Amino acid sequence: MADDVPHRHALAPYPHAATDAQPTFTREDEDGRVVDRLAFVGWCALAGILAGLLGGLLWVYLAEPPIVPPSAEGSFPGERELDQQTEVTMWFLAVGVVGGLIAGLLAGWRGHRHGWVSVIGVLVLGAVAAAATYRSGVLFHPDPEVLGGLVTSGIVIDSWVVALGWPIGGLIGALGAIFGWRKEQKSLRVAPESSSVLPGR
Repeated sequence: MADDVPHRHALAPYPHAATDAQPTFTREDEDGRVVDRLAFVGWCALAGILAGLLGGLLWVYLAEPPIVPPSAEGSFPGERELDQQTEVTMWFLAVGVVGGLIAGLLAGWRGHRHGWVSVIGVLVLGAVAAAATYRSGVLFHPDPEVLGGLVTSGIVIDSWVVALGWPIGGLIGALGAIFGWRKEQKSLRVAPESSSVLPGR
């Protein structure tokens, strides 16, 4: 008879507890995942073009190419002009890091379900954006010309190493987005204690 008496605080099975049944994936499901991943990488490439165009406009707005006074031997930049050229290169790096950080944050949040493919997508975005920033900057900036006896130089960068600003900023932003998403998912998986205990009779 004692076995017939219900326990007052018997534990109820957790409604979302894992079962022994394992999910099955068909060939169609796997093909669909591949298509989604390729579409995400393509989306990142298009986003890189748009981000690069905006980055090029910002680079041209912030950077001030040096103005060199001509001489009988030609136009040779001095120390001041070389410093200005360095600033042009550093502005390219700054635009890339900040732009990559924002773009990587958005891409990482959107593509978190794709796993490691999201990292490839962010790298593609950064590479395309870096190239688009430079090409659009050269396109939007006026060609070198003579103004009042002074020669204005075109907008160029001293080293291609600064082009890594876009991919590096993108990776930092993507890692931040992925970490934030995982933290949110972990908090959602924590079940309230009241849901695992039946109310007393």
